Amino acid sequence: MLTILHSGMLTTIQDLGRFYGAHLGIPISGPMDRKSAMLANLTLNNEENDAVLECTFIGPTLQFDERTVIAIKGAQVSVLINNELVSSSSIIYMQENDVLSFGKIEKGCRFYIAVKGGFQTEEIYGSRSTCYTAGILKPLKKEDTISYFPYHNTIDTQLSISRKFGNTHLHVSKGPEFTILSPIQQKLLMEHNFTILSQSNRMAYRVTHALNLRHNHSILSSGTLPGTVQLTQGGDIICLMRDTQTTGGYPRILQLSEKSQDDLAQLKAGERFTFTLSI
Repeated sequence: MLTILHSGMLTTIQDLGRFYGAHLGIPISGPMDRKSAMLANLTLNNEENDAVLECTFIGPTLQFDERTVIAIKGAQVSVLINNELVSSSSIIYMQENDVLSFGKIEKGCRFYIAVKGGFQTEEIYGSRSTCYTAGILKPLKKEDTISYFPYHNTIDTQLSISRKFGNTHLHVSKGPEFTILSPIQQKLLMEHNFTILSQSNRMAYRVTHALNLRHNHSILSSGTLPGTVQLTQGGDIICLMRDTQTTGGYPRILQLSEKSQDDLAQLKAGERFTFTLSI
C-alpha cells in the first residue's frame, strides 16, 4: 500500500485512457505525455497500459508500506528517498516505509511514477484514468492510499531510451476546416509564435497570438480528439488535450501529431511554440 503524505499540486492516476465511451461523451483522458508514461512502465518491464501517477508542477510525498521497484520519467526533477537525493535516471528500489519526495522541476512540467505491476486502482469504463472534469475519479489528496503488488526481486532492464525536452516546433496536419483560412492566413499560421496562457489545463491549452484570424464560419457540433486545434470566431486558438470533450462546434483547423501532443504537454504558461505543417 502507498500512502499520500502530501498530494503535490495535481497528482492523478492515469493509464493510456478509455476508448469505449466517446458515444457517451466520455473523454479519452490518459497521460498528458504518453511517451513518458509508457517509458516509465517499460523501464520496469510492465505493460504499457499499467496505471502510473501523473505529477504536475509540484510533486507529491509518498510512503511505500512494502518493498517494490519504481521508475520516474518525464520532466526533469530531483528525487529524494527519506530526504536523501537519489538518481532518477534508473530504476529505484523502495524499501518498507520508505518516503519518496521531490524537489523543484528543472525542465518540463509533468513527470510519471510507475511501480512494478502498476498501481491497482478502480477501473471505470475499462480504464483507471482520472478525469475529474467529467466526474470520473478525483485527484489524489493527503491520506489517500493506493494498492500495488509488493516486489522483492531485482529487475534486469535493457531500456535506455530517454525523453528529450524543449521541442517547441509542433507538427500538425490539416484539419477538416483548414480551408476556411485564406492562403495568406495559412502561411502566417505556420510562421507565427504562439504563447501558452495560464488558463491551460488537461482539457485544453489556450494560447495568445497577434494574428487576425477572425471569421464568421460555423459548423455543426462535430467529433474532436486530443490534439485537435480549434479556431473560435473571435480568432482564438484552442489546442484540445487529453481530457477534451468528444464533440465541439468550433472549426477544426489543425491536428497535432501524437508526439507533438506530448511535447505541448511539457510546456508551461508563458512558453512559446510554432506549428509545422506535415506534408
